[in-house]
Amino acid sequence: MGLYEYLILLFNRVPGINLDDARILLCAYTGKAAFGIGGQTVHSTFGLPVSQCGQTMPELLASTANTLACKLAKVRLIILDEIYMLGSRTLNQINRRLQQVFPTDTPFAGMSIISVGDFNQLPPVGDNWVFQPNSSRNPLAHLAGAPMWEPFCLFMMTKITRQRDDLAFSIALNNMAVGQMTSIDIELINSRCYNINTLPIEAHGAIHLFATNNEVDKYNNQVLSRMNTEGYSVKALNVVSGAPNPQAARKALQSVNVLATMETYGLSKNLFLRVDARYMVTVNIDTTDGLVNGSTGILKAIDYGRHKETSEKWPLLPAKGTTIHKSQGATIEKVVVHISKNVKISMLYVASCSKATSSSGLFLVVNSGRFKPPTEISE
Repeated sequence: MGLYEYLILLFNRVPGINLDDARILLCAYTGKAAFGIGGQTVHSTFGLPVSQCGQTMPELLASTANTLACKLAKVRLIILDEIYMLGSRTLNQINRRLQQVFPTDTPFAGMSIISVGDFNQLPPVGDNWVFQPNSSRNPLAHLAGAPMWEPFCLFMMTKITRQRDDLAFSIALNNMAVGQMTSIDIELINSRCYNINTLPIEAHGAIHLFATNNEVDKYNNQVLSRMNTEGYSVKALNVVSGAPNPQAARKALQSVNVLATMETYGLSKNLFLRVDARYMVTVNIDTTDGLVNGSTGILKAIDYGRHKETSEKWPLLPAKGTTIHKSQGATIEKVVVHISKNVKISMLYVASCSKATSSSGLFLVVNSGRFKPPTEISE
């Protein structure tokens, strides 16, 4: 029995309790992580702003705050999964939001919080670690520390589940995370190192991980060009909403054309579709249905919509290869990790420990053919 199921049973033993009331919230920072636990994103749960460009969070309208208060009225426990993805600013926003909907100065409005995750991962994007000060722009922030994180108590889990069937591999990965690999660990990882041209047949069908988007785009384009199945190129059609003057409209369209894909909510300027190719959803469409940012699937057919006058473009990208950031939290049976000058040791750990279930499913593409451990060998 898992922690969530046990706590549900515990809460349901209270005499007179309404079993339909939500007592525990399951949340995660990303849609993919939220779907994995049957929960919701922290943004949708607490009404947080999706854009984190600013340092201030707008207050909710009174009607919206009242709706949220009714939704959370019976909640006594919040479980935050994959806590390493959630930054200190977001944790502070969750606290402020709860204090707004339940007018109080008590941290998190008195709700208990259990956070779960592995901090030997990549840091949050555009934010500090959850245990660091929540504002790098404020010189006084370091004096305050991380007051929202300080009440948390740390409990180390000792049982490995993902690599439970490959003990030597799990030991090597744990030692890699702390920079204390033994000669045996290094020998094991070296046995999984290959040149791009010498990958074994067992690597066929594996997901390829890279450090940068440019490397991913280059690899995916190569894969698509080698396929001989039916294909079609979809070009983005940008339209300026409202009624601006023609000059302003042209300027707006020109500015959109130079934006990177990450700045257009995952909508590429030109998407090449290829039957039997793997694609990734780049925005959260429906968390309950698994159509979330980072979920992948195989394109089985192309419907040209001959009898339709309008069409919609889904936020998709080719995903035979993807970035290490995008793969966080995933379990992959077979993974090829491309080690380049852009890969840091922390990235290497994420790409191996967080993905492969065994050493036989891990393939490291290293130009030198040898794995370079994070520090000197520890005997």
